[in-house]
Amino acid sequence: MIFWQNRGNAWNKKHDFDHAISDFTEIIRLDPSNAKAFASRGNAWLDKGDLDRAIADFSKQISLDPQNARGFGNRGIAWGKKGDYDRAISDYTEELIREPKDSLMYVVRGQAWSKKADFDRAIADYTSAIEINNSNASAYRSRGDAWFDKGDFDRALSDYDEAVRLNPSEVSAYNNRGNLYTRRGDLDRAIADYSEVIKLDPKQALAFLTVVLLGKERRI
Repeated sequence: MIFWQNRGNAWNKKHDFDHAISDFTEIIRLDPSNAKAFASRGNAWLDKGDLDRAIADFSKQISLDPQNARGFGNRGIAWGKKGDYDRAISDYTEELIREPKDSLMYVVRGQAWSKKADFDRAIADYTSAIEINNSNASAYRSRGDAWFDKGDFDRALSDYDEAVRLNPSEVSAYNNRGNLYTRRGDLDRAIADYSEVIKLDPKQALAFLTVVLLGKERRI
């Protein structure tokens, strides 16, 4: 069955999710208790955008291997994409019980708290992520977003600056810092940040629009 697993993984890396799903399904047919195959197929469904099937496979993985933290985290991501942030937070918490040093999971749980407008809990999670890995640019950018939403622009700016320092290709940090400068009326700095977004991601039409129509901020 290792052959099916390896080929399925290769199909998945090529973004050929249908072939990947077919291979993982064959493993499950041969071994219905193979938790790894359910996990792999769940990830393929998730990447394909079939969230209900992804959740079903991650749930089966969890029932077969309840101590595997990743199953909870991946199911949480699927719940989050469906907009069910309460279930997402519950699953992220289950993963963190099993893997308390997972910096990424604190970030995604923080983002779920932010979607619920619970910015204090979001900031606490982003801070935990930074304490575990202080080179996590995404954690700084996300915490900056939460400070922005709370109206604390000085702290937001500090976090956006750190995100850009850590990852000069962090498009969202430039865009969202540009929004902050726009809100403050510092249009020269805003234009500089939006221009950086355009340079890094020419397909990012929102940035082009914002440069032309300053004052209409959009977060990415």
